[in-house]
Amino acid sequence: MGRNHHQKNIFEIREDGAFTEAFDNLMINLLMSSPDNPIKSVLVTSSVMEEGKTLNAINLAANIAATGKKVLLVDLDLRKPTLHKWFNLTETFGLINALTGITNVTIDSGKLGDYTIGDIFYFLEAQGRTGMITFQGSGTTVDVTVKAGNIINAKLRNRPIERSLGGILLRYRRITPGQLKATLRIQRQTRKPLGELLVHLGFVSGRDIKKVTKVLIEESLRRLFLLRAPSFQIRSLNGIPMEEHAEEVAKEQGFFRNLVKLNSAPLFHKVVHAAVKHTPIPNLYVCPCGNVPPNPVEIVGSKRMEEFLKIVTSSFDIVILDSSPVLGAAHASLSPSLVDGVLLVVRAGKTDKKAVLEAKKQLELAKSRIIGVVLNGLDKKTVYRHYYPYYGRYERTESHKTPARKLLPLLPDDPDAGSQPS
Repeated sequence: MGRNHHQKNIFEIREDGAFTEAFDNLMINLLMSSPDNPIKSVLVTSSVMEEGKTLNAINLAANIAATGKKVLLVDLDLRKPTLHKWFNLTETFGLINALTGITNVTIDSGKLGDYTIGDIFYFLEAQGRTGMITFQGSGTTVDVTVKAGNIINAKLRNRPIERSLGGILLRYRRITPGQLKATLRIQRQTRKPLGELLVHLGFVSGRDIKKVTKVLIEESLRRLFLLRAPSFQIRSLNGIPMEEHAEEVAKEQGFFRNLVKLNSAPLFHKVVHAAVKHTPIPNLYVCPCGNVPPNPVEIVGSKRMEEFLKIVTSSFDIVILDSSPVLGAAHASLSPSLVDGVLLVVRAGKTDKKAVLEAKKQLELAKSRIIGVVLNGLDKKTVYRHYYPYYGRYERTESHKTPARKLLPLLPDDPDAGSQPS
């Protein structure tokens, strides 16, 4: 693809049937690369600039949308965002504005109305906050502890003694009344969590503590869901000891994820979807970059970006992210490990092989799943024969057919290994 494409809009370019057909082949290869686990998110990148990654991302998204799938194209190239130009978008609100907006929302206290319980926990996780949220309503009080935005404990206040940690352990004869009395005396002096003291004193196993803790947290969260328009207050955790066993249970059970599945977060979703724009192409939506911040690495590496991706992948059939090139500057892109796969775009006859291999190395260090390479700008009479002798022979017998843009296996370190047909 030549530079003259930038003088046209995307709709004029797609009038070229052979051009569009090439991306049909690319789309099929992509969707068939993981038949058992359908791909929901793809990061499109390149080793350096001007390899055609943005145009490849746009046309791949458009061809998938033509199959009836709902597709979101996200401009994550914070060095040189251009998607808004391709689609003639003049609105400035985009991805960065949405992520910044999530951060700037301050929720410290109030009454649930415009907010939902899901909204509160979504914002706390996106902002990575640590604290205790106290919910009150209908004579019930529930304290939920979050660490870096994740639920690590939930307690129902004024719980009947028989439903407390000590009461349950007594009922099932895991401890004796004397052991509980002695442990409570030490707890008053040290303020350490009861469960940890019981384990430290050898009165009960950590496994038993975790079992009971799981039941108590789940019961507390169920009671929280039953509250109608409760008031809430968030405070810091300074001086409040964390309960180790509760935190372990919360991580294993993923209480935040389960809570959000049961409770919608309309405000959070509204902020995210405000950045999504319609396009004239049916089923294709675009999320432009928006105002580029002075600290792009901090933005895309934040919890907010991770939450944004979770929301859009649940709202669209597939999300395609046009990312910054891997090499050339401090990397300012989404962690590749957060997407289902990465496509590396390489311009035939231009990109230095060392740059491609270095990009591959950097992506592998980031624990990305590299699906393959899009070999862009092929000359069917020279490049195809150079990379794939088989196609050269095939072309001599059926020269009237236009070779398609291919999703190739990533070039290995051995230069001879790339000569085998895929």
